Amino acid sequence: MSDSNNTVSLKNQPLIPELASIRDFLLQCIPFDELPSFEVDRIVHHLKISYHRQGTVFECTDDIGGLRILRSGAAELRTESERLLDRIGETQSFNLLGLNKEQPGVRAILIEDSLIYFLPDEAYQDIRKRYRYFDRFFSSQRSRRVRRAARYEPNPSDMLRPVQNIMSQKVYSATPDTSIQQTAALMDQHRISSILIMEQSSLMGIVTDRDIRSRAVAKNLDLQKPVGGIMTPYPKTISPNATLFDATLFMTQNGLHHLPVVDETTDTGEPEV
Repeated sequence: MSDSNNTVSLKNQPLIPELASIRDFLLQCIPFDELPSFEVDRIVHHLKISYHRQGTVFECTDDIGGLRILRSGAAELRTESERLLDRIGETQSFNLLGLNKEQPGVRAILIEDSLIYFLPDEAYQDIRKRYRYFDRFFSSQRSRRVRRAARYEPNPSDMLRPVQNIMSQKVYSATPDTSIQQTAALMDQHRISSILIMEQSSLMGIVTDRDIRSRAVAKNLDLQKPVGGIMTPYPKTISPNATLFDATLFMTQNGLHHLPVVDETTDTGEPEV
């Protein structure tokens, strides 16, 4: 196993603010979100944190068990014959020993630089014994991954298709000076949940139906005011050549529900939305 020496143990440390942030992260991860808060606090003290470069491989032959939780980054789970079982990203986890009970030779390959929280096997198995939901989640997760691989392996993964193949080709936009009311009417007319805020050909921001509700209506804002006042300025974007997996992972990591696609490689030298 190609591994990193940058490992920090959290065992027996008090739940200082830094550890509390780890606890809060675990509470966003399935199935940790169903555990009692005192149990998650206890788990935090067992965790070891390590950083691994893209290309690191975790092999079943020298695995020590336990659960690896991706704090950031992404990984592929593959069989000995290179069949793809799953791709996982932030908040997701894997247990190689468990996977290898169903499919010998499974290994994990990091496809991005990754920060990993490692829960040692003794603590991991203890939680599984004491919480039925927690145990069922990982048992069914293993079966789902094997079934998914058997079902989809003959065809190229849809998640490897470029974003441009499935993105909406029609761009609906308003200017920053357009009123909030006019913007809402435009969104209603075209039955869209978000709209780009453009100035000439430049992307200035994005407004969603939620923005209108929470930033304007809920605050009793004058709906004749310019929509630029409630937009999210200079939103994160992605290239049309990125894969669906890249887009999904990017949106998950950044908590996004809408993602503009911008081509930075046009003949004119100007980005194209």
